[in-house]
Amino acid sequence: MKKTISLFLALALMLSVVLAGCGGNNMQQQLTGRWERERNNTTEILELWSDGTGIYIGSINVRWSTEGSRLKINQDNGYSKIGDYSISGGVLTYNYQRIGSGNETYTEIWNKVD
Repeated sequence: MKKTISLFLALALMLSVVLAGCGGNNMQQQLTGRWERERNNTTEILELWSDGTGIYIGSINVRWSTEGSRLKINQDNGYSKIGDYSISGGVLTYNYQRIGSGNETYTEIWNKVD
């Protein structure tokens, strides 16, 4: 009986580890796609591709990665930012700091369009 309980607990632990590992990948999949936001009466577009690259406002190449609820975006124009993000109902909220430019925090709200 003890062996059966031990085996059951071991399987439950392995399953929880596997499911926890899938959560980050799912969030990364949710980030992949086309996002839009309004800024200064202009629509900005951010496209994030599954290979960790993308494009911002049509001409700025980006590299992006996640670690848990943290999103890091490196733009080829020299700007880099890192911060917490969440996705709910097709809306991405990104609270970040620009790397190397002090402690000021910015917030961007993006809407998924595909």
